Amino acid sequence: GAMNWLMGTKPGSGNYQVWEELGATQDWKIYNHDLNAVIENREGKTFSVYCDADRFEQYLLELAPEDEGVIRELTKVLRSANLDFPVGKPPELNNFFDNIAMMKMFPLGNMMRKWSKVTTREYAQRFKNPYLREAFVPAFGGDFPLIMSLMALVMQHRKIAGYVIGGALALVEPIERRYKALGGELHVNARVEKILVENNNAVGVKLADGTEHRADWVISAADGHTTIFDMLEGKYTDDEIKNRYEHPNLFKPLVYVALGLNRSFDDVPPSIAGTSYP
Repeated sequence: GAMNWLMGTKPGSGNYQVWEELGATQDWKIYNHDLNAVIENREGKTFSVYCDADRFEQYLLELAPEDEGVIRELTKVLRSANLDFPVGKPPELNNFFDNIAMMKMFPLGNMMRKWSKVTTREYAQRFKNPYLREAFVPAFGGDFPLIMSLMALVMQHRKIAGYVIGGALALVEPIERRYKALGGELHVNARVEKILVENNNAVGVKLADGTEHRADWVISAADGHTTIFDMLEGKYTDDEIKNRYEHPNLFKPLVYVALGLNRSFDDVPPSIAGTSYP
């Protein structure tokens, strides 16, 4: 799978402790990009999304000084939001002092409530500059809530969400070694056909080859539709779940073509999401 960035790559950040315990951090190498994305229009003009909030703010102000108020509102969120969640304990084990420490996350709740209601397209309409209004939409996700892109930039600004050089495989392999060293077993190419249920409790899985494996816990990493309607045979749904799958909010279809080229691209600035040509 693809992995453009990973939360918790900075030592001392909350999720770093998780990766360290899993054995992933010992030999990993982290790269923090300067650019999140580059958007190039049909005229060849490029719009850059910088990971550093101060640099991004300066870039936007030079591009559209008439939109200073809207720009500073946006970059203030990138600087002030704290997404470095403490992960040392499950919430039910927190004591008084743990709860006090969690209070620093309260401003995040207010930010989430405000920005989760605004789509990227809606926010773009606040800009007076026509080019910024045009480029902002593909750069930040069209009709998706703006908060989705902002959260990623918040973490990249704080350098707590870098790229593990080598991608997903470089992250997974040391975790696999750690798991096996502790006595764990890993079965690959073993397609799950059905989740076994007894008395409304998941008790194991049935594979495509017909074999059954009992388990204390069953955690599905498949997509929701496959899990709910195939593996669980649609027996555990309600009206809300059915409505989500029967009447989905569709977005424009995507065609993904990957080409491997035997050459370097030193002239192309590296960015997390690459260069887009909408």
